[in-house]
Amino acid sequence: MLSFNSFSVIRGEKTLFKPLSVNFRSGDLVQLVGPNGRGKTSLLRVLAGIFSGFEGQFSWLDEQVPVYLGHKTGLHPGMNLLENMQQLFNLYNLEHELIDSILLKLGLMGYESTPVTRLSAGQTRKITLAPLFHPALHQKPWLLDEPFTSLDQETCLLIEGLCLEHAERGGFVMMTSHQNCLREDVREKITLLQLEEPEPQVIEDYDYE
Repeated sequence: MLSFNSFSVIRGEKTLFKPLSVNFRSGDLVQLVGPNGRGKTSLLRVLAGIFSGFEGQFSWLDEQVPVYLGHKTGLHPGMNLLENMQQLFNLYNLEHELIDSILLKLGLMGYESTPVTRLSAGQTRKITLAPLFHPALHQKPWLLDEPFTSLDQETCLLIEGLCLEHAERGGFVMMTSHQNCLREDVREKITLLQLEEPEPQVIEDYDYE
């Protein structure tokens, strides 16, 4: 599904983590682990094709195009909930006929005409995660950056279950998260990928005599 060969992310002239050489298969659920600034978000952005600072190689099986959901909502403050949802679905070329049922699953039914500026942080997070419920994205790899931020426990469990179902269908999930998963069956499935501090650069001493 996804292969790394001596891969690392570069910001400026700095290598953010020790190079990776590892392969992942369909059905894997991977959580990136490392301190702030180690490059977890940047790694996801490279895999999504929206950041080009890296060295080494990575490749997707059959050149698949992943779904990337960043930790920033990207919602339009001048639109209401439904308008933002429709805009997100258009971004992923998704039909709109399932929006109502997805709103119901996420507990957002009845808020369609509410401006997003009046929604809670948890409700806006739910909007950004809504496309994952659409079957058209169930064949694509998922790259999720802090998907559980601001969510209540019930919704965390729902999203964890959705990720597990995706993996069990043969999908692939790679995520960052600062909190442990609540569901035991999800914790048992997760592969932790530790981003380690890179080796210090060795500067050779030259004899100028």
